[in-house]
Amino acid sequence: MTKSVLRLLARPQSIRAYVFPAILLLLVSQLAAQSRPPVVFELGLRAGVPFHSALATQFRGYAAQYSLQNLERAKFVAGPTISAILYDRLQIEFGALYKPVRFQIDTVYQGSCANPPMCTTTNPGLMVLESGRGHFWEFPLNANYYFGERRFRPYFGGGIVLSQELGFREDLVYNDQATGIVTRRSGSTGGVNPAWPSIIVDAGLEWSRGPFRLRPELRYTRHRGEGFSSLRSDQVDFLIGFSFARWRGWP
Repeated sequence: MTKSVLRLLARPQSIRAYVFPAILLLLVSQLAAQSRPPVVFELGLRAGVPFHSALATQFRGYAAQYSLQNLERAKFVAGPTISAILYDRLQIEFGALYKPVRFQIDTVYQGSCANPPMCTTTNPGLMVLESGRGHFWEFPLNANYYFGERRFRPYFGGGIVLSQELGFREDLVYNDQATGIVTRRSGSTGGVNPAWPSIIVDAGLEWSRGPFRLRPELRYTRHRGEGFSSLRSDQVDFLIGFSFARWRGWP
């Protein structure tokens, strides 16, 4: 996991996942210093479970027929958060969310026509078995609005995913149906990204006690793909947010 984070930091696309939120929080802090509104900062954690796999099926070409099998739903999603709360109503939150990825893909490539032009039979083709595991990182920036003044209060909001990466290591087995030759290979794939930005909509309920905050929520993410994409377009996660530290943005 540490190596994945270091690779993300080295990517130009990931710069906006850190620079933009830092600039936003800096601007909020400067506005607080000038006009003195009540601004509170929080550090916390979000963790939960996704409703389905982060991966989706895709069509790889006219010469192939294939199916995705054992496309596992991640057992958890988790990551740290930092947020600024204005007037005890508007929360601006930046986070990093991690999901494990596991999959198996069976691909059958059609063989050549054995009796053209009728093509009532075909020669045996190539079967490719792929299995792998990896990671999916998201860096969302959200704005949420809270209702009420009580200990329990609902909120809703939305935002965008500033940066994301899907990467994995896979093992491949090529089985030539005509000759019976079996070839094995392994390799890593990274940088499979949908079009930017992805859209987020969320709604939840906050329970507060002193400096501690508990926020269960439902979050919907719409990923915008370009061409064929391995990432599922519509994703729904159930998340619980925990905040452990609160401090004001000025003396």
